[in-house]
Amino acid sequence: MSVHKHRAALSVLALAGALVLAGCGGSDDGGSSSAPEASGQPSTATSSPEATSGQTGEATPSSTGSPATDSPSAPASATASEPTTATESDSVSEPPAAAEPTGTASPSSSEPSHPAAGEQPGGSVASVEACRATDLSGAVSPQQGAAGSVILDLTLTNDGDQACELSGYPGVSFADASGEIIGVPATRSGTSGSAVTVLPGESATAQLKQSNARNHGQVCNPHTTAALVVYPPESYTSLSIPYETQACGDPKIAQLEVQGFGV
Repeated sequence: MSVHKHRAALSVLALAGALVLAGCGGSDDGGSSSAPEASGQPSTATSSPEATSGQTGEATPSSTGSPATDSPSAPASATASEPTTATESDSVSEPPAAAEPTGTASPSSSEPSHPAAGEQPGGSVASVEACRATDLSGAVSPQQGAAGSVILDLTLTNDGDQACELSGYPGVSFADASGEIIGVPATRSGTSGSAVTVLPGESATAQLKQSNARNHGQVCNPHTTAALVVYPPESYTSLSIPYETQACGDPKIAQLEVQGFGV
C-alpha cells in the first residue's frame, strides 16, 4: 500500500516537472523567434519602398535610382542633352573665303574707260551699217582704153557723219536726161571683193568696163546718155552721176561690166 502511494507521488512530481519544462520551452521559442526580427532585419513598414508607396498612393523611385518614365524631369534632361544647331547653321551659311573674287580692281580705283571710235562699251566692235545712197556722192573717170572699150573708175564718197560699209557689187545703168534707163544694167565681172568701211569724207572705188556703141552696129540703136544711175550694194535707192556717152538701146546688148568694191 505504501509502495503504491510512493509511486503515485513520483508520477505526480514527474508530470509537474514536465509541465514546467513545457512552459519554459514555449516562452523561449517565442522570445527567440521575435528577437532576430527586432535586431537583425528592418521592419517591412520602413524598409520596403513598395509597401510605402502602396500606403501613400505616390510613385516612389526604385532602389536603382533610375528616373520613372512619367517623371516631369525626364523631358528637361533629354532637351538639355541634345546639341543645339544654331552654331551649325551659322557656320554653313557663311561663304568660304576662297569663293570671293580676287584680282579685280575696285570700281572706285579704276579710271572710267571710253570706247574708241567704232567700238561699243566693253571692247566689242560696233557693227557698221551699209552705205546709203543719200549719204554718198559719186564720180566716174576714165582709167585706160582698150580695143573697143574703156575702163572707168566708179568712185563713191561718204558725205555722212558716220562710217558705213560698201560690200559687193553696185548696180549701174545708163540714163537719159529725163532719168529713163537706157539699155540693160551692168553685168557682174570678176569677184565681189571684200567689204570696205568708208569713214566720213573718204571714198571707195569699183572698176567699170564700157564697150563702144559702134562695135554693135545698127542693132545697137544708140542713145545719148546724161548720167549713170548707181545703186550702192544692199541699197534700194540710187544716186545719179553725170556722164555723157553713146549707149545702146537694144535690151540684148550689154555694154557695161562692173566689179565689186574692195577688189
